[in-house]
Amino acid sequence: MKEIKVRRSIRTFIEDKKVSRESMETLIRAAMQAPSAMNRKPWCFMVIDEEEVMKKLMQHPSFTGKIKEAKAFILVLADLEKATCRLFHQDLAAATQNILLEATHMGIGSYWIGVYETDNRLEAVKEIFNLPTNIEPFSLVALGYPKSEDDFYFRDNFDASLIKYNGWE
Repeated sequence: MKEIKVRRSIRTFIEDKKVSRESMETLIRAAMQAPSAMNRKPWCFMVIDEEEVMKKLMQHPSFTGKIKEAKAFILVLADLEKATCRLFHQDLAAATQNILLEATHMGIGSYWIGVYETDNRLEAVKEIFNLPTNIEPFSLVALGYPKSEDDFYFRDNFDASLIKYNGWE
């Protein structure tokens, strides 16, 4: 798949081009197609696209500078009431990856920001968005249209030395 080969973390975006809510829904639909252990689907999502809310996020020391040009965000969250399988973080990672791949397919730049198990980010997101106790942040995906189409390019990361067959020798 082309998108797997050309997906990159994009951090600079066209200043005056927003990501539409329709596009955000398409990205979340892709996320919801991710595999889920025991089909629990422990995810829920928050679209962050209002300027004042984004400023609040970007002004927090945990995020300052990393995402200042983003035009929108998708916050990938765990609903702990549905997360009864201990593998639920893998489900959320798969959902996040689907967002990144669909964004690339749509020509939208994306950048995965880890939130889970990074105390300062985890607490910041909980506080900024007033999350209930059963909702836990996992990842934040910054989105926007890249300044250059050349941002999506293929770089071969294959390394045959990292593969072992049928045992470790």
